[in-house]
Amino acid sequence: MTTKTETLGVGLHEGVPSAVYHADPCAQPSLSSGIARIIVEQTPAHARLKHPRLGGTRDIEATREMDFGGLVHALLAGQPEETAEYVVSEFDEFRTKEARSWRDEVRASGRTPVKKAMLEAAGSCAGAMKKAISQRPDTLNPFDAGKPEVTAIWQESDLVTCRARIDRLVQDAGGFCDVWDFKTCASVSADSITRTIIDHGYNAQAAFYLRGLRQLLPDYAGRFSFLFAFIEADPPHTVRVVPMTEAWLSFGNMIVSRAIALWGECMATNTWPSYSGTNLIIEPPSWYAAKLEGLSP
Repeated sequence: MTTKTETLGVGLHEGVPSAVYHADPCAQPSLSSGIARIIVEQTPAHARLKHPRLGGTRDIEATREMDFGGLVHALLAGQPEETAEYVVSEFDEFRTKEARSWRDEVRASGRTPVKKAMLEAAGSCAGAMKKAISQRPDTLNPFDAGKPEVTAIWQESDLVTCRARIDRLVQDAGGFCDVWDFKTCASVSADSITRTIIDHGYNAQAAFYLRGLRQLLPDYAGRFSFLFAFIEADPPHTVRVVPMTEAWLSFGNMIVSRAIALWGECMATNTWPSYSGTNLIIEPPSWYAAKLEGLSP
C-alpha cells in the first residue's frame, strides 16, 4: 500500500484525505459506487452533474445527521478530535451573528464546524461501536487488525477507472479479507435496516467494493466478506453487524455491471443522455387499486 495523495494509480492507498478522495484523484474521471447508483437509477446526465471532474458539483447542503455521521467515521478511523476536516466550536449555538459568521467561514474553508455537544455525542457513539465490535468472537477486531480509510483504485477497461473508500480493511494473512463499513442510523431493527440497504443501495456499494478488491487482491479469491456495522445515533447506541449475503450481492452486482457498462459508453462517446422526451405512460399500481377498493359507492 502507498500513501500517495496526488494522482492515484491502480492499487490500495492509505492516508488519502477525504477531500482529495472525493475530488477524484485518478488519472481520468473515475466511477464511484455513489455515481454508479445515480447513473443506473437516474440517468448519465444526472451522474455527470454530480461528478467533480465532469463539470458537476458535489455541493450538498450539510445536515446535522451528515455532520454527525462524518464525525463518527473520523473518530472510528482514529483521527484526533480536531483535524483539518473538523473544527470544534467555542459557541454552544449558532444563533448570534458572530457565531453564524464563524460557522460559515469554517464551512467555506472546506471544513466542518462541530459543537462540543456533538463531539461528545459522536465520541459516545464511536466508543459504543468499538466496544460492540471488539466483543465479537467470529471475526478479527477491525480496530486492531484493520487499516482505516483505504482508497482502492482499479481499472475495468481503458476508459473505466473505479475508486472506492473502505472504512476498515482487514487482511488476515492466510485467512480472510474482511471489508467493514460503518453506518449511523435511527434504528437497527431488521425492517429499518432492510429498507436502508435498499433505499441507499448499500448492497450495490458492497458489490462494487468487492469487485475492485477481487482484482487488487487476487490471493484472497473466494475469501472476501463485506460487513456493515449499523449503530443507532441516539443512546443506547445499539449495534448490529450485517454481513452481505450472496442474495444481496447478486442484486448489487446487477446494478454495478449496468453502471460500469453505461459509464464506459458515456466516456467513449462523451455523451451523457437524460430521460427520453417521449411521453411516459404510467398505470396505477395494484397496491393503489387495492387501497381504494373499499371507497367505491
